[in-house]
Amino acid sequence: MKILICDDHSFYRDGIKSALATICNDANIHEAANAKSALCMIAEHHYDLVLLDIRLPDNSGLHVLQKMQITHPDVKVIMVSQYDELQYMQQSQKNGARGYLNKSIEYDDLLLAIKIVMRGQLYFMDERMYDKGHKNKASNATTPHDILNFQELNVMMGLATNKSQKAIAAELKLSAKTVFSHKTRMMKKMGFSSLTDIIDYCREQNLISRKS
Repeated sequence: MKILICDDHSFYRDGIKSALATICNDANIHEAANAKSALCMIAEHHYDLVLLDIRLPDNSGLHVLQKMQITHPDVKVIMVSQYDELQYMQQSQKNGARGYLNKSIEYDDLLLAIKIVMRGQLYFMDERMYDKGHKNKASNATTPHDILNFQELNVMMGLATNKSQKAIAAELKLSAKTVFSHKTRMMKKMGFSSLTDIIDYCREQNLISRKS
């Protein structure tokens, strides 16, 4: 089995490789530390499985996923992230991911997820992803925030959880000026006039906890 691990942290890639060795001694494992490298390697090799971080230094994992759906739709992809928001899981599934995991899970759970996905089944952390008809709803989403690009969505959710623009910039590895531009476009697209509008909308759409 040929596997690509795409994550910018070498210690995380090393941990996954060690875990995979326990179930697949003959696995051919490749590594990529950013989106550009991942796309180059995917173009050169045919992978059975890609473990893809949703946050990468040069672009988002969702961007890589979208490209893969055009060029390699048969490759199974599991997104990995430190974020548990349902919105990220829905975006991942809508773009073809077969699973979504939090980086904090035990390696036994990771191996279980891989086995399930390689059998052709889905493995998502949130049970709401398995609601009747959910996949159809996700692929035909009509929520207002579907007009936002990935970074605008990230900025909106960051603001909704009371993060400062400086904190959002650091988290997304963007400049404060870029975050401000994303915020301005997001508010214009969504018709928001205040932070309260953002928080209320995100709570109504279950993008954040109602306690946030």
